[in-house]
Amino acid sequence: MGHAMTRHALAVVAALMLAGCSDNGNRIRDPLNDPTPTPTPVPPAATLTVDYRVTGNVHNTGITYFSSTQGTTQVTTDLPWVITFQSTDLHPFLYLAAATPVDQFVEGNLVVQIFVNGVLFREARGSGFTLELAASGEVP
Repeated sequence: MGHAMTRHALAVVAALMLAGCSDNGNRIRDPLNDPTPTPTPVPPAATLTVDYRVTGNVHNTGITYFSSTQGTTQVTTDLPWVITFQSTDLHPFLYLAAATPVDQFVEGNLVVQIFVNGVLFREARGSGFTLELAASGEVP
């Protein structure tokens, strides 16, 4: 009698396991209604490419710029000058300024430009003996 009960219990367990499978009544498993969830792919992080450019004919130009990765940086250099960086902040505040040296009283011209993803975002131009230009803004 014990073996008959065991066989009966095994048959019930097997029937319950098969009942959990989706066969749409035709005994064929439906792969379209598989209960296993499909992992959602993680989208890549969006980035902006920022180019700061200063051009003109002034030697020893003082340049100040801001980036979210480096903060505020100052350099003195001859022109042209360019720096490019990537930002994962999609609406960063950008700042670029250039000035003629205080001890150099020579007429010249300067152009400061900020490009975002290759498109001109902000620009300032000037000419004369004492120049201080700045371009800035928050990317919309």
